[in-house]
Amino acid sequence: MDTDLQNLVDHLEKHHLTVATCDPERRLQVTNPISSLLSEEIVLKRGRYYTGFDYEIGERGKEEACADRIAYLLGATAEAPS
Repeated sequence: MDTDLQNLVDHLEKHHLTVATCDPERRLQVTNPISSLLSEEIVLKRGRYYTGFDYEIGERGKEEACADRIAYLLGATAEAPS
């Protein structure tokens, strides 16, 4: 897997999100484990991260900030769920 994409996965997991990867397509399926309805597809294209609805999350190289935005969209925090 691409190192930047793996870095994004690592940051997402710090938010306690579940991440499934589809490496050849540079796609991630990110889910809040508290509710499977809170899920988002993240795609890396043209050096930027986008949701499945083409909403731009951020640029490659700024994975921590992108993970924070994705976590916010999915109602997750960096704290462990109770």
